[in-house]
Amino acid sequence: LVWVVLALAISTFAVLHNLTLAPVPLPTRAPKPAAANTGGLRASSGALVTAEGPLRETPAWTVHSLPVELDLRLTPEVLSQPDLRTHRAMFHRYGFNLNLSNHLPLLRKVPDLRSDACKRRQWPAAAGLPKASVIIIFYNEPLSTLLRNLLGVLNRSPPELLGEVLLIDDHSKLDELSLLETHLERLRAG
Repeated sequence: LVWVVLALAISTFAVLHNLTLAPVPLPTRAPKPAAANTGGLRASSGALVTAEGPLRETPAWTVHSLPVELDLRLTPEVLSQPDLRTHRAMFHRYGFNLNLSNHLPLLRKVPDLRSDACKRRQWPAAAGLPKASVIIIFYNEPLSTLLRNLLGVLNRSPPELLGEVLLIDDHSKLDELSLLETHLERLRAG
């Protein structure tokens, strides 16, 4: 019941503020044999929503396997924007080295920094736990960091516990975010 109320509240907020709710489709890949234990993920389908109502129905989510990979494809216009020409302008606008971020791979290895006690802890079987929804709200987030965040969620969350990922754009004005849909299509195609 709590999840239903939370989902309704987010949907209502998004419609009232003319936000786009975009469930991120998990990449479609041929399922591995049952013995491989991919921790298959199935989640409900969603819709792109604006204040005028649903734009279109998105396909049902499918089983995904790890790792989920995607390469960043930015246009020459994005890579040569004036704010990337000097460190001062780049750090003033973005607060970090976006030029470097645009050239790093989206999927990166992160060391496991948990304490030994945490690593030894035994968790309940995933089958008995509820699925989680991950909500990423962004405003003028550069495409490289947004996609790196998304791939981090997909690759570091146990597939059997990840129910859906919602990307909510809060009226971004960055031109490069027009490329988000094509990247999500490629992610869907797997």
